[in-house]
Amino acid sequence: MADLTVTGTGAAAPASLSLYHVTTELEAVNVMLGTIGEQPVNSLDISTISEVSIASDMLYEVSREVQTRGWSFNEEDEYTLSVSEGEIPLPTNCLKVVCSGETDWIVRRGNRLYNRTDHTFTFAADVEASIVFFLPFTDLPQAARNYITLRTARKFQVRILGSDSIEKFTEIDENQAGLTLCAEEVVQAV
Repeated sequence: MADLTVTGTGAAAPASLSLYHVTTELEAVNVMLGTIGEQPVNSLDISTISEVSIASDMLYEVSREVQTRGWSFNEEDEYTLSVSEGEIPLPTNCLKVVCSGETDWIVRRGNRLYNRTDHTFTFAADVEASIVFFLPFTDLPQAARNYITLRTARKFQVRILGSDSIEKFTEIDENQAGLTLCAEEVVQAV
């Protein structure tokens, strides 16, 4: 068996791996488990522990919620949406799309663009847009990972325990992480 080193969250990691890394999904789930007094786990593949499954699902939900706002790390301007078989499909991880120029008649319907003037999904030309993408947790900057982890931990604790005192304590951490993320956004968005 390989030598294991205990990380800051109490999760075991191979000693050969550097302990200095950005937050992983496993560490985020272990933070959530810690807020309800549960022991950390070594894997997210534990389907028999309902708290792990709930925490993992909530991490995904909150990540999508936070990313929907649009940040410098997940928004792309002047993104070309190409016509395919007469329609303009959207990427599957598209959270929000705003078409460029005088295009208020173009809106999103499902996973494709819709022409509200002609009442059709048919387009003859490509469209330029700003798109907000839903990125995997591993593709997010550390400030976003930290904020999402702490926001999820607070919501997770409320859902599982409903403790007002723990919620207030975790809310302070969440607010600080949110301020850090916003400060980083100001620097990146310039």
